[in-house]
Amino acid sequence: MSSFDYANARLKSWKADLFDSAFFDRLLAAKDGEAVIAMLSRTEYKQDIEKGVIKYAGVSGVEEGLKQNLANTLQKLLKISSESEKANKMVKLIISKWDIYNLKTVLRGYHAKATEDEIFEQSIPVGLFDEAAIRTLAKQPNMKAVIGQLIVLSPQYALSLITGYKQYEKSNNLSNLELGLDKAYFNVAIKDSSKNNENDIMINGVIKREIDIINLMTLLRLTQEALPENTNIDDYFIEGGNLQANKLAEHARKKDIKDLIESLKRTQYYDALKTGYRRYQKTNFLSSIERVLEDYSVHKTVALFRADPLSIATVIAYVWAKINEIINIRIILRGKEVEMPSEQIKEALVIV
Repeated sequence: MSSFDYANARLKSWKADLFDSAFFDRLLAAKDGEAVIAMLSRTEYKQDIEKGVIKYAGVSGVEEGLKQNLANTLQKLLKISSESEKANKMVKLIISKWDIYNLKTVLRGYHAKATEDEIFEQSIPVGLFDEAAIRTLAKQPNMKAVIGQLIVLSPQYALSLITGYKQYEKSNNLSNLELGLDKAYFNVAIKDSSKNNENDIMINGVIKREIDIINLMTLLRLTQEALPENTNIDDYFIEGGNLQANKLAEHARKKDIKDLIESLKRTQYYDALKTGYRRYQKTNFLSSIERVLEDYSVHKTVALFRADPLSIATVIAYVWAKINEIINIRIILRGKEVEMPSEQIKEALVIV
């Protein structure tokens, strides 16, 4: 009997509720944002959207509903996996990426002098940081006090922030704090999924791909920055991915994006990078390349629906498909709000 039998059985019905490409085409064909909201209100998002629009008007209310739907879904996933201690531990590892999302939300809130409620509204209370934990962090008098609280709540993240905070005080730049969090998270995630069994290998593969994409985007952004000659470029990259961080650092002084991408020809990401570069030429935004890399990653991960049905594959695939669905909905809503042509909106979607 598999540790994931019960969770996978439940996920079969959840998967049936995910939107297919035909439904996204109907959303794209809707005449405006109100029509999109009306269509969404006839789906499984109905109750959460209704609650969201009570708090905020229009698109902001729908986005609040989508966020709450995701938090509820992840909480339910944790609950149904609790039938097996082994399964629950692995699901917690998958969902732990939201720990970093929530911590970054808190830090960005303090940086922008946001209120406790404003910080909480941007968070997704799940996993290590539930509503009580996030509110505890969000009500601290300053960012230094937040880090002090984390020493109790999550020592591994606190240690990475203590060093980064010293640099933040000098530069008022959040990048060092956020990079420190990413490194702390991925270091633990890679170690916790390093066992030589089918489930750990699947989780480890997804995590390594996430590291690669973050590092590739770092590499692309460095081409647009004038780095001092004595800069230790290795510090910008996260260890543990498929692409060796020190090898990527060797490319970081290149100033031509096309040449940089050609230098990555032997990697699994080359075709995605080429497609992204063609979009970048039209938009001049590196986010165009990032979205194509995300497209590649999402398709690879959601393809796990076709892997061993007795393994954690279905859980991983569902989580990524669900998150991607919500991102797609938000892109459509925001695109309709500014009257962006449907074809342009569609180009930004990842349809699986």
